[in-house]
Amino acid sequence: MELLLILPISYGFIKYAVYITNLPFKYYFWPILASLVWASTQYTGMIDDYAMLAICCVVGMAMKYLKFSRVSFLIGFILSARLESSWVQFDTFGYGWQDLLLKPMPAVFITLAIAAAIWGMFFNKARIDFV
Repeated sequence: MELLLILPISYGFIKYAVYITNLPFKYYFWPILASLVWASTQYTGMIDDYAMLAICCVVGMAMKYLKFSRVSFLIGFILSARLESSWVQFDTFGYGWQDLLLKPMPAVFITLAIAAAIWGMFFNKARIDFV
């Protein structure tokens, strides 16, 4: 029921929300930084939260300098917990490597993943500048 109320409001407001991109970054940098620090320290409230925030900032800046896709890294980081739980489930029920290669669905997905990786590394000529 809430979706029926929120969806039209969101569609109506998005037109005005994108106007923030017309502002210089220096005006909304400090509120964004303050909200990031506040949100990052809400997990335990101890010094470890600040250490993790600093580590993530350094990793993000290094990835920008080395021109890695930070969005892809973040998606992979978020999905890693699901991958780990799938691996634990696979390992717990006693499946073997032959099950991955001989059953049709896992074999298709493994083949597609290998083909996508090979195409991306060797045949993709689009060079993206991850700024």
